[in-house]
Amino acid sequence: MSGTLVGRDTTGQILAWPNINFDGRYRPRDEGSRTVSTEPVEDLAEVSVSEAPVAVQAVQWFSQAARQLQDAAGWHDTVQRIVELAAALVEADLAVIIASSPADDRPRVLAATDFARADAMLAGQNTAGVVPARQAMADRAVIHVPDLTVQGSWSNRQAGTLSVPLRCVLAFPLLIDDQPLASLGLYAQQPGAFSDEVVELAASFAEHAAIAFNAAALAEKITNLTVALEHARDIGAAVGIIMGLLHITQSEAFDRLRVASQHRNVKLYEVALVTVHTGEVPG
Repeated sequence: MSGTLVGRDTTGQILAWPNINFDGRYRPRDEGSRTVSTEPVEDLAEVSVSEAPVAVQAVQWFSQAARQLQDAAGWHDTVQRIVELAAALVEADLAVIIASSPADDRPRVLAATDFARADAMLAGQNTAGVVPARQAMADRAVIHVPDLTVQGSWSNRQAGTLSVPLRCVLAFPLLIDDQPLASLGLYAQQPGAFSDEVVELAASFAEHAAIAFNAAALAEKITNLTVALEHARDIGAAVGIIMGLLHITQSEAFDRLRVASQHRNVKLYEVALVTVHTGEVPG
């Protein structure tokens, strides 16, 4: 799988540069393809003309991503934007941020591009006794499993995850001062979906994500992770209610909460709680 660079413009619409692929090839829209270097760019001044489009578009994407994270409506919105950006960046079928509750040390979903699918997957992994994203936190290391059904020590303990057909996983610890705050997990249905180049690209984004995650938590004075995880469940429940009532996508439902939070100048989870308690769509 090649990673397509995406971002959002000032209207919030997704921007995509489909001619930029992180399999080391640059494909002009109206010309044939040609190969460019896949080595990391250390100095833009040393980038050749043929390599420049890839390097510049990468810089543009990360710049747009930084703005999106900075403009988030609080911590829960920040973590949700992280998974949305990560999934779009590497074309993952599912992106999830998990954290372990101090109350019982069980990993729980903080944000996901598909809350229902993430909950089902995590429940299966907990039953199987193997949670790659949690292992990434424990090891403070990247975990890349190209195929969960055949990959060494993972293979015979992954039956619980197969009810949700995701076979390739890439997990990053979100570290600040070498301390794991949470974990970003990227999943794909296709085995071997994430190339080495995509892994490196996602690793760079994970570093940015950790900083945004921590900064938003400090700004919102989040000190009780157990409560924050409960609020995340409330947000997921509210999103599900809105999706059911309006027959819209999760992204559209989350945007409803996001806009209401901004207009009312209240935290995202407070808007979600109203929806959970009343069953009404925020206006």
